Amino acid sequence: MLREGGETHVGHSQRTIHTAQQRAADLGLDVRTPIAMTTERSPHLSPVQLEASKAKRPAVPKICVVTGGTGFVGARLVEMLVERGAKEVRCLDVVPPPATAWRHPNITYVTGDVCDAATLDWVVAGADCVWHNAAAVGPFHPRPLYFRVNYEGSLNVLRACRKAGVKKMVMSSSPSTRFDGSDVDGLTEAQMPTLPQKRYLQLYAETKAMGELAVTSASDDELFTCAVAPHQVYGPRDNLFLPNILEAGGTGRLRIFGNGQNRICFTHVDNYAHGLILAEQALYRGSPSNGKFYIVTDGDTHPHPQGYERLWVAIDEACVAMGFASLWGKVKLPLALLNVLAAVAEVVAWLLGTTLKLNRFNVKARVAAAPSAHTLTYIYVCVYIYIYIYIYIYIYIYMCVCVCVCVCVCVCVGVRVCVCERGVCHTRLASAHAVAVATVHTLRGRRHPLRRHHGRHPRRCRPLSPLAPLVHIRSPRRC
Repeated sequence: MLREGGETHVGHSQRTIHTAQQRAADLGLDVRTPIAMTTERSPHLSPVQLEASKAKRPAVPKICVVTGGTGFVGARLVEMLVERGAKEVRCLDVVPPPATAWRHPNITYVTGDVCDAATLDWVVAGADCVWHNAAAVGPFHPRPLYFRVNYEGSLNVLRACRKAGVKKMVMSSSPSTRFDGSDVDGLTEAQMPTLPQKRYLQLYAETKAMGELAVTSASDDELFTCAVAPHQVYGPRDNLFLPNILEAGGTGRLRIFGNGQNRICFTHVDNYAHGLILAEQALYRGSPSNGKFYIVTDGDTHPHPQGYERLWVAIDEACVAMGFASLWGKVKLPLALLNVLAAVAEVVAWLLGTTLKLNRFNVKARVAAAPSAHTLTYIYVCVYIYIYIYIYIYIYIYMCVCVCVCVCVCVCVGVRVCVCERGVCHTRLASAHAVAVATVHTLRGRRHPLRRHHGRHPRRCRPLSPLAPLVHIRSPRRC
């Protein structure tokens, strides 16, 4: 199903990178030849990763910097740089290194923020290349955080690179920066929507696009830059994509969205890390890769020769392999329903000034094309939550209509209420406001409020129904 290894394909760019290396060799520029790899390997590699890491690869820069280096992709990139001969790899991340981090003498872990200029200047000083992976990932963070990390953080990395004289910078971007809701199936990077777009479906995509545009447009003879993006990364130590899907499948909550024929490209974490390293090698003076955007996938290792997989077929295979029930025997959730619910959720989020996980971006970009696992279960649960919300809204609308009808009738006809004064009950005309309050209390099952008691026997007065006096007016009587 989800295969490890395989050839790295940077969209249509693999041929471009090879051509760039040949051109650099013709010009006598920096072209690295394959070298013997270091024999040290991370103890957390899978058998397939371990075998693939033994192949001879071109040398990498001696001093490397990786922002976001303790994340899923960043951690594997740090390991791969050491495997290919880097003498020092500096890893900057706001999250301390986890237990699965490789404790190698060539790796320096720094806990810090890319928006902290002093920390970033210290980490970048003397580096040969900076891989900028740090980002506020996902569509559910506060609005200011996206701009501070994804955009201002990228500007800060650019500034630090120029200040330190770093020659190369590779940014990890996202395909969502090119997604505007139109069909991008089968398009190359050059054919996809260009930046900046008129509008973005999600704030994460907008701020990533802003950061990417700043990085790629800054490429010149002093600093060579490019942006590389994966599509649905998976692999060993993945704590987001496949684990969340399997958790939803194991609890029986996971359902197929639409007809289940969604096409997707997967990217093994090793392929993406390898693609990021290839991007660095393609950056030099006069390179056609300078300032460009590329997408990395597993390419022809997908089941289909065109380089794609059926999303729900792959997910179902994983669920069945774990002993869970097949998804194809369960009721499918129609995309039309999800789109309606997403539109309503966006209106509610706008009114409340917050962000809800169910929105059109998740339905279109992450359900119709390539759903992110941490939204699959949430969207499924939201379908039922919104159904219950609609039921309660309907009930309250019904109550409001009843109140309005009663008030209108009371204003036109008048309602009399029993009032006790000094032991004698009288009927008096009640106000429309009092009748409205009484009606609401009656619909909610509470005691009738249209009763005022004076004198010695307050409990003997019988409450009147809001509409009963309209057909029968009681005479004064003894309490």
